[in-house]
Amino acid sequence: MKAGAVIVDLSAEGGGNCEDTVPGKTANIGNVTIVAPLNVPALLADDASNLYSHNQLNFLELILKDNIIQIDWTDEVLNKTVLTHAGAMYDEAVPSKNKKPATQVA
Repeated sequence: MKAGAVIVDLSAEGGGNCEDTVPGKTANIGNVTIVAPLNVPALLADDASNLYSHNQLNFLELILKDNIIQIDWTDEVLNKTVLTHAGAMYDEAVPSKNKKPATQVA
């Protein structure tokens, strides 16, 4: 290992992948730091929630102009998220006799 290396042992709860892993602790072995967190999924919930809400906000900002829904059908992101509009199916993955490309939406 290079001096100052950091190992994050994500399997610490099950005993770890490193010989010097101490579950739930951060250990310094020479110039190497071994971080061994427990219950990693529980640590990720806040970050996952924040990322999801941020993505939702960004998506809404594409749709809303002056707090009014105005869909720009030339926007690739919006165009590809349309499943139905005006009684027709627009999603390529959904089979339908009435399917139209979303670019024809008025």
